[in-house]
Amino acid sequence: MVTLTMVGTDIAAVGTEFIAMGETEGCSDCKFRNVCITLEKGRKYRITAVRPVTHSCIAHEYEVRVVEVEQVPRRIALESGRFLMDGATITFPGSSCRKFSCKYYPLCNPAGIDAGMKIKAIKIVEKLECPEGKEIKMVEI
Repeated sequence: MVTLTMVGTDIAAVGTEFIAMGETEGCSDCKFRNVCITLEKGRKYRITAVRPVTHSCIAHEYEVRVVEVEQVPRRIALESGRFLMDGATITFPGSSCRKFSCKYYPLCNPAGIDAGMKIKAIKIVEKLECPEGKEIKMVEI
């Protein structure tokens, strides 16, 4: 089954990967909402085909184009715990870390994934060495 959505014409190219950020201001009244807002917030997607028609968009400063996408596994960092295992569905706890210079900061604070969101840990990839001494693991979701 093909998954369709709309993206800005500036990124509408086969192979482009992006993270679905969800609905934004102006989406609720848009006539294209049912085509555009089809992806799971916080998930990573790859564009597999680009359709030729463009539409104007209130939420973007440019036009959008209909594209076909596929879901791509994404890696994030989670604190180890008894519920963190391959295949587990957990509630993302969020991160209290504010060490912006840490190389793991983007993994611990993943764009598009908010505290309280349900995520599925497909596979635990590896243990990471947290400079703050926390026990964290890289997880494919």
